[in-house]
Amino acid sequence: MSSLSENLAQEIRQCEEAAQRMLADARAEASRLVAEAKAESSRSVKESWQRFYREHRDRIAKAEREADLAAQGLLEKGRREAEAYFESRKGSVQAVVSWVVEEVMRSHGLG
Repeated sequence: MSSLSENLAQEIRQCEEAAQRMLADARAEASRLVAEAKAESSRSVKESWQRFYREHRDRIAKAEREADLAAQGLLEKGRREAEAYFESRKGSVQAVVSWVVEEVMRSHGLG
């Protein structure tokens, strides 16, 4: 019977050792999986920020181009309006200059 109990004790020790190895392997695998998940999460966050930054930069560049085009259009419109106003008042400038000269000469007794 002692042989049977020794065999049983040996088998129990072997099972305990196998269980400890399995537990150590499971812990190692869990640590590896956690490290992979953290790395993947970090990479995903980094890629998301980079994509967000590129999209934001592209939207700003597009808005700046559109604003430049709008500003050029407004500037050209203002220039045309100023030229049209100048042309419409051009004839009256000579009359005003003549009137000012006459008034100055009259007030100083020159006319």
